[in-house]
Amino acid sequence: MKIDELLAIRQLWITNFTVLDILSRLILLRYGLTCQSFATVEVTEYNGGLRNSKASGVISDQLFSITSSALFSVNLTELLLKNLKLTDTDLNTSIFFADAEQSRPFVIQPRPINRDKNKSFSFDRWYELISTVPLDREQLCNINLQPERVALAYACCSKTFNLPTDVVTAAVNQPCCIFLGITIASRGTYVLRMQINDVNDNAPRFNQLVHASNELPYFTNVLGKNVIGISESTPVGSWFPVPAAVDHDEGPNGAVRYTMQALNENTLWTDYFKLINNIREAGLPTNSTSAPFIINNLKNVKHFDSNDYNGPGLLILQWLDREKVASFAFKLIATDLGSTFQLSLSTPLIIV
Repeated sequence: MKIDELLAIRQLWITNFTVLDILSRLILLRYGLTCQSFATVEVTEYNGGLRNSKASGVISDQLFSITSSALFSVNLTELLLKNLKLTDTDLNTSIFFADAEQSRPFVIQPRPINRDKNKSFSFDRWYELISTVPLDREQLCNINLQPERVALAYACCSKTFNLPTDVVTAAVNQPCCIFLGITIASRGTYVLRMQINDVNDNAPRFNQLVHASNELPYFTNVLGKNVIGISESTPVGSWFPVPAAVDHDEGPNGAVRYTMQALNENTLWTDYFKLINNIREAGLPTNSTSAPFIINNLKNVKHFDSNDYNGPGLLILQWLDREKVASFAFKLIATDLGSTFQLSLSTPLIIV
């Protein structure tokens, strides 16, 4: 896809946060929801062996422990008894999801009561809330797969993270919570909130279209490398964007910081360029403008605005001279800010 085509697409884009804000308001109005629930279950997504096998959870004010195994399960009958004033008649009626489609991958399974061990129980069965697949936060709250769920999570569960000012997060980095409508045939429908806690199981990724804050798609990897062409006459103090990475984890686990490593140790690239993690927050002089550049042989006819672009870029520190240095070869490294451990990914970058 050519850059001018991408610029045309840009006019059709609204930022992810704006889309979610509009959609979440519509959903709240449509269903009359107020982000309230009779209880909250916190469970950590399946870690695939990245962390220990125990994850703590909370039902209302009570602490309990959930084993982070491949499939999630909790005693739904016990949960209902603790938080709702149910009678034996209620427990002997059907209990099911108000919207089974929107509740996936969770299902409600009736289980028979073992009368030999539970003679005091006056109801015939108990209910178990289980998942049919391992819980993956990034799939459960994937805006392409579950737009209504993500919009509701954004309206009810979004929060501000304590991150450095030069680090940018996106809508995909917000918390994932799921509201399950559970219908008790004799009583009505009650809402249970599932809070899916994040594990830092995703590294930043370059191999996809990424967007500036103004939603301009500006880089794709071509044959595994990005080649940027800059004119020798580019003024000192100008800057140009470099490929940005996206990490789909939550909060700090999905916040990305960039570093560069020269592939040619004889080239003092730091004499010519300064890597900036976030152009908009860098406090550049007002006369510092984006330099015209060519990416992978496609001409970019757009001048970026430093007040509108919050991605990474290179600031030019001195005049470029091809007779002295014909090209610069780098490894651009994106690292997340995970607190327990950090994940990184790199992409080749050549400046000619």
